[in-house]
Amino acid sequence: MMNKKNNKNLGTKRGGSGNVIFLDEKTAKKMLRGKTNIEKRNRFQKEIEVLLCLKDEYPDINNVTKIYDYDLIMKPPWFTMKKYDGNSSDLLPRTRGNVIKTTELMLPIVKSLAKLSSCFSLYHRDLKPENLLYEKVGDEVKLILADFGCAIFKSDDEGRITDEFRAVGAMAYRAPEYHHGRVKNINEKGDIFSIGKLLWYFVNGVKNEVFPYTLWFPEEYSIVVRFPENPLITKISLIIANATHHDPASRLNYENLIAMLEEILKDNPITIQQEYTKLQVEESEAKELLYLQNKQVYLMNFVYTVFNDIKLAFHNIITNYPKSRTVLDMYNEFTSATFNLQNRIDLFVKNDINVPLFDISLPNLKLHCRLDNQKQQISEGKEILYNSYIWLYLGSKHLYCFTEDGKGLQMIFDNNFFTYDKEKFYTMLEWALCEKVKKC
Repeated sequence: MMNKKNNKNLGTKRGGSGNVIFLDEKTAKKMLRGKTNIEKRNRFQKEIEVLLCLKDEYPDINNVTKIYDYDLIMKPPWFTMKKYDGNSSDLLPRTRGNVIKTTELMLPIVKSLAKLSSCFSLYHRDLKPENLLYEKVGDEVKLILADFGCAIFKSDDEGRITDEFRAVGAMAYRAPEYHHGRVKNINEKGDIFSIGKLLWYFVNGVKNEVFPYTLWFPEEYSIVVRFPENPLITKISLIIANATHHDPASRLNYENLIAMLEEILKDNPITIQQEYTKLQVEESEAKELLYLQNKQVYLMNFVYTVFNDIKLAFHNIITNYPKSRTVLDMYNEFTSATFNLQNRIDLFVKNDINVPLFDISLPNLKLHCRLDNQKQQISEGKEILYNSYIWLYLGSKHLYCFTEDGKGLQMIFDNNFFTYDKEKFYTMLEWALCEKVKKC
């Protein structure tokens, strides 16, 4: 029960699935709230198991929450732990624009996570400012790893708690591969992504502000722009860039991350221009990756819009001609072409080559779609524009063309341009198919 005699530093803090009650100056009690689903209850138990395991197996790791006692039978279940002085967001006045202080605080955390990863195959998966507590050590402070409810041992794969399609961890600090649900092959790269974001968060020094996704490089999020007079800002920006790469395989590993952080704390003079050049390369590659991702999304939306219209046209024709072998054969061929659609779009996006999406041919009737690129020099730099065509032939006559030329979705019929209208599109396809069926 809470001590009423001296409540100056006592109180209750509400968390995601439980409450933390400060029992006295040295002890806190974490309790699971009454109305909690099975997943949260399992995560609460998982946190206790991890903390007990670390306490017994790795007592030398002294920057992990210390657990004292627990009871999983009680309703609600609880465990007691050491009371700390606050969470890491309280330290932003010390870390804002201060690369050295940020590195001094985070390096021990990174080393402990590296040890848990290599020796224990344990991954935290929910690294964020609220889950980094701190304690005062004289005039200095030390960060403490907390909240292991989302943590996982690699050996736990068969008994995983997370639903297959549920994302794990705080969205702002979550690695891209975790956004769409369960990741099959878990490793340290998800935690390293979160570490990169935390480094940016501390140097940026503004509570609840963090760059979205992997966008560390735009001017509005660039700490190089915000703190141009700090000679070390380029070094830590380079670390952030390599830690938050979209591709997990391209991210830093713990060994390289630790080495780069230790380099910041050395007294050796640094070559600012060399580091700045590296950062420019990373920024250029990141912008190119973002451009390709946006292009891929744009083209997928374009292509699938047309594919859905073609599909609808086929369904209407099949309804009218349910026994037509010609229509069914053409529809089956069209359906099978959609299986490789994603690969063909990827090929076009990455290689800038003309790619046929599908090519369906029957006597006197042909349905053909391809993506074309057109390179044009505009303004001060080179911009690549892309056209996408769908042609429909009846006999030798060019009947229909559907194109995206940067001015909106349009079609060409009898040499006239029309704004794209899906009803007109599948009406034309229906007409062509009907003509084909009538001739069969």
